[in-house]
Amino acid sequence: METEQEVKNALKHGRKILFTKHSECLQPLSVLLQISSRRAVVLWALDLAEEAAGTISDAQFSYTAKRAVDESRLWAQGKIGMRQAREAILACHRAAKNASDPVTISLLHAIGQACSTVHTEKHGLGFPVYDLTACVYRIGAENYREKMEERLAQYMERLLYRREHCDDFKTWAEFLKSE
Repeated sequence: METEQEVKNALKHGRKILFTKHSECLQPLSVLLQISSRRAVVLWALDLAEEAAGTISDAQFSYTAKRAVDESRLWAQGKIGMRQAREAILACHRAAKNASDPVTISLLHAIGQACSTVHTEKHGLGFPVYDLTACVYRIGAENYREKMEERLAQYMERLLYRREHCDDFKTWAEFLKSE
């Protein structure tokens, strides 16, 4: 199904998440994620999460989002364990349940998904699913197409960058060293 029709249908049926990992627009990114190293995907996702956290205007939600990103980076470096990072990630998802603005809700879930890539790169598409949803809510269902295409290009560009520069991150947790 074409992306624009998918979004219209999701809005018509009152769904809060307007994209899925199967959305047509996400398929090129999905392929690139599948052929990228786990470490490149982790860095890519954490870059995007950090950027998104900086756009949340509510101080409490912003703090929760930034904490999830910071603790996920520490987990990826092996400086803290999964339990501590997982609690910060789950707090980010819980914060989304307390937010009333659909943009903030979507961004908090996007950040939680991105941070979860440290656990498994299968969460990689979660960030764009929620981030693009936030984009539609922010811009409107009639005008999001150009911004969506811009964001998709940014995701690809950032992932290609991280594929070439994942060694810039010098300290990795043992479970990520061999990936």
